[in-house]
Amino acid sequence: MEFFLLAVIGRGGLSSLYELQKRAGLEPGGIRPALTRLEADGYLSRGEHEARNKRRLGLTTKGIHYLENNWWFSLQNFPDFESVLRATAVALLMGEPKTARTYLETTSFQRSQSGKQKEAEAGYTPVNSDALSFYRWMRLFYEAKRSHEEARVLLELRETVKGELYNKEELR
Repeated sequence: MEFFLLAVIGRGGLSSLYELQKRAGLEPGGIRPALTRLEADGYLSRGEHEARNKRRLGLTTKGIHYLENNWWFSLQNFPDFESVLRATAVALLMGEPKTARTYLETTSFQRSQSGKQKEAEAGYTPVNSDALSFYRWMRLFYEAKRSHEEARVLLELRETVKGELYNKEELR
């Protein structure tokens, strides 16, 4: 989340909680702890109170350098899908559509492999020996199907990323 916030503020031009909510779909209550950490670590600054108690957000010099030199650490195999989407957006905001496409493809492959592993663990037919065994099978079955569907969606998203739409000049 921290890299995403740095990127949307520093590269996406969002400078208020309102803009983060309206343009990025982030809930202020959910991101306040991350913003507080970024400010405490010296990566983010908040301006003086303006009208309606609004405070402008901006990256410090330290924050700009940190984002520029470390953003690619955000490209991990996250267990939750939302983090994968945020990491993809970071790559795009950094003007790296090819990296975003590669990340989506790699993450899709990892999800697919995870689905295959869960299918193997679950087996093809449920074990009805007892309720808890059946519960375990249902979870593995669901997780396998979810992993395969996420893999498919990631490949579909990969195909929608076009290099000419995300370049550094447009984002600065």
